[in-house]
Amino acid sequence: MRSARCARSLGRRIAPSVLVLGVGNPLCGDDGLGPWLVRALAGARLPGCVVGCRNGDLIRILDDCAGFDALVCVDAAAPAGAPGRLHRFDLTTRALQRTMLPASSHGIGLAEVLALGSALDMLPRHVVVHAIEGGTFEHGRERDARVASGARRLTRRLRCELRRLVCHA
Repeated sequence: MRSARCARSLGRRIAPSVLVLGVGNPLCGDDGLGPWLVRALAGARLPGCVVGCRNGDLIRILDDCAGFDALVCVDAAAPAGAPGRLHRFDLTTRALQRTMLPASSHGIGLAEVLALGSALDMLPRHVVVHAIEGGTFEHGRERDARVASGARRLTRRLRCELRRLVCHA
């Protein structure tokens, strides 16, 4: 599939080829950054992309991504000393660090779901995870300002990456 710009030159309409999922609980401080960020992206014109959120039963991601050429997940990461720091994992080149995305708030964690999907050959050929180190994960807490700043930086990066993925998917 190609982006709308790429597809216009071919004279055809495109079907979505990239699934973008925000992972996390919007009621628990920085854990809600994934859903918050993809909702912000939903307002942008991103031809070839489908944007959604997943909270709780993450194993359903394996069904969500069926038929897509690429999966991009956005999630809060365990604090490692720098709230707001961005991490990008391209699963075609390296495995996701399970210590970075612990299973705590989701039951089975994103790293485990993606490892299972890979073992069962249920993932798209391109899988990228963007993680933002969180600062607070307590129920009812507001997002940490440093983390919100990181989310704004990631939003800009994601727009560029999604356009590239759609053109090459």
